[in-house]
Amino acid sequence: MTDPVLSICIPTYNRADFLDYLLTDIAGSQFPFAIELVISDNASTDLTRQVVEKHAANGLPISYYRHDVNKGSVANYLSAHRRARGKFVMYAADDDLLIPGAVADAVGFLQNNPRVLAAYAPWTLYDDVAKKDLRDFYSVEQDIIFETNQIGEIFKFIVERHIFPEIVIFRAEAVRSLIMAGNFCFQFFVDFAHVFARGPVAFLAKPFYRSVTVTHLRHDVAQVGMEQVMTEWDSYRGGLEYFVYKCLVTAGLAASPAEEQSLRATIDAFVDGRMSVAQRLWLGRKDFVRAYEILCRRRFFNPAIVAEEAGKFGNLQQMVAFQTLARLANSIVDVQQVLLGDLPADGMVEPKLRECGLEPRIRVLAAPDMPSQDDLRSAIVLLQTEANRQKFLDQGYQSGLIVSQTDLTAVL
Repeated sequence: MTDPVLSICIPTYNRADFLDYLLTDIAGSQFPFAIELVISDNASTDLTRQVVEKHAANGLPISYYRHDVNKGSVANYLSAHRRARGKFVMYAADDDLLIPGAVADAVGFLQNNPRVLAAYAPWTLYDDVAKKDLRDFYSVEQDIIFETNQIGEIFKFIVERHIFPEIVIFRAEAVRSLIMAGNFCFQFFVDFAHVFARGPVAFLAKPFYRSVTVTHLRHDVAQVGMEQVMTEWDSYRGGLEYFVYKCLVTAGLAASPAEEQSLRATIDAFVDGRMSVAQRLWLGRKDFVRAYEILCRRRFFNPAIVAEEAGKFGNLQQMVAFQTLARLANSIVDVQQVLLGDLPADGMVEPKLRECGLEPRIRVLAAPDMPSQDDLRSAIVLLQTEANRQKFLDQGYQSGLIVSQTDLTAVL
């Protein structure tokens, strides 16, 4: 195999169809230099090996490695990069696509700027069904290089543009920096901190990577990146905090109290922006409880603003109450009924509970005048008025299976 100029590192796990599509696309592309494809298989149980063997037999320069057991995504990512032999090294998710001409331009930038250890760039969100670029994840007006002493400038650059340093081409020696798995810090911020501590990095204006948001291959697979956006904002905070720490260590500095306050406020604003996106995505999934929980965390200093913002999303607080009841009923062993204790059986409650996830096996009925033993064992009773609780206790319902509107609104 010719010594590669560029190693394209592809961690993969049980996505043979996506991998096959990516490799087919790369096989049909032209690069003005030798490449290698470093595929690190995290103990896939599907046809991943066969896909790799097919493309290798067809001439793709593949270096294939397979773990005996699944090591986790970060370990697989690090493994792929550490196995790379090229002068330059980049990451590609198995369900995304490259822009070959722009990749070549980015490598050319590094060749022309030998001091720069890494070239980061925005990525394009891409509809692969319509074959259409949608938008760039962030924007850079022109190529820019940051020296290691430009801590304030690069931090400001990152947070103002909400940059996630994921898409990058490393110079080979920078791969030495990819050594630590982030547990509470977003991995790409950890890597970014370590690389920047070694030398200058650049941000390029032109994207060389397409993040596929719409695909014809599967319709039921959530993007890993989207799931991270919905749950991992605290790791983003950790990543930025670690980045600042690493920069200060490298420079032998410590932030003054005023600088610390300013940095914390800036990171808070960055994270609040990401939490706002997560909140919107959870609402889109009709997970009202999670969306409301995020809203409370974002605005915990001012409960009035929580109520005000909840009102902008329809009757969010009411839906939180219904979803809380639905999930409670779903979770209690042997519950088969939600009985409307003092609420009219007018067909208004059940649709809300179903929309909020009440399982189909659980019926919604008016409470009987004389409950049977089965009712007492298998029903959760919903009350509008707390004063009516004693009536149902006297009928024999268990205290823990009687839920009032007061109980539900207590979560708000």
